[in-house]
Amino acid sequence: MNDFTTSEVSVRSGDETSSHKVHINPLRLILGGLVGSVLGLIAHRLLYPIFEIPDEIKTLPDPPPLKLIERLESYQLWVDCLNYPVLFGITGFLAGFLAASMIAWDRKVPLVLSGLLGAIGGAVGAVLCSMMASRTRAKSGSDINLAGIPIDAMMQGILGQIFIWGLMGLGIGAGIGLSLPKRNSILQTMLAGLAGGSLGALLFVFGTAILAPTSSTNHVVPRAMSEQICQTLIPVLGIVGTIALALGKRK
Repeated sequence: MNDFTTSEVSVRSGDETSSHKVHINPLRLILGGLVGSVLGLIAHRLLYPIFEIPDEIKTLPDPPPLKLIERLESYQLWVDCLNYPVLFGITGFLAGFLAASMIAWDRKVPLVLSGLLGAIGGAVGAVLCSMMASRTRAKSGSDINLAGIPIDAMMQGILGQIFIWGLMGLGIGAGIGLSLPKRNSILQTMLAGLAGGSLGALLFVFGTAILAPTSSTNHVVPRAMSEQICQTLIPVLGIVGTIALALGKRK
């Protein structure tokens, strides 16, 4: 009887240990995401632009007729909606894949899924950001009303960046949540990724406005290399850092 009881307790204790303890190194998780973001930025620099506006559309007479300006803006939106989903999709895939690999290297399906969800989030966000940037350019940065609330050019730029990095964080968080044992809350990692990406986008836009006031929110990606590095590293650090903090609360 005593042997049976001891055995039963040992089994239960072992199950409890395996299902209630997840050894996650936050620094490794953050490192994986940052390496993925750097590789994504390198891919961006090597590949962009994949699609370009035809020369006959870009070349405008002086002064340019309004009709030709509108046509150029329409083409610009079109190529942005082709280029940026690919480029931010690559960043989302690499950041999600490498971040998840730090905690679930032996589980191939969750790793690929983490990358794919990050890529989808980044791609969808890039399309929305391109549409927001196009609208800002076309209206010369004038305010827009959203549910009766006026939104100025800077807030439009923030929203555009949140579309990219918030949705990318949502996808990466979902993938990382799926790579963990079932008892871990996928919703928690998704919300952590969304919050981290959104906070990183906010810090990037405000920081750029303070440190580089000549930078424009009319662009999905800033022109200066230093700003491109900050645009990628700060939000991804926010994504994986917030996810790591959320997971670190678990025993």
